[in-house]
Amino acid sequence: MDRFRVRLNCIDHYQATPTRYDPQLRNDVRPSQAGKGPKVPVVRIFGSTETGQKVCVHVHGAFPYLFVEYTESLEPEDGEFEEKKHDGALQKMQKVRCE
Repeated sequence: MDRFRVRLNCIDHYQATPTRYDPQLRNDVRPSQAGKGPKVPVVRIFGSTETGQKVCVHVHGAFPYLFVEYTESLEPEDGEFEEKKHDGALQKMQKVRCE
């Protein structure tokens, strides 16, 4: 398979009804009921090819996540203080906006 390269200009995402391009999240939903199930994220990439052609790529099956490394003790006696400390840090992070 040939590579498809895109020079990134902008990237965003939206929530959509699952399609055949998305991984199946639940086994108990029939295709006729797919619109009633949970929405899935679709990453949208705007850019241009090496030849200058403008493109918009919709990436299905990519689930965004946040990884926070925790290197402190997991002992129960230390946990209550550390949990409060890190909970405050996470709340501060949530207030930060990307512009």
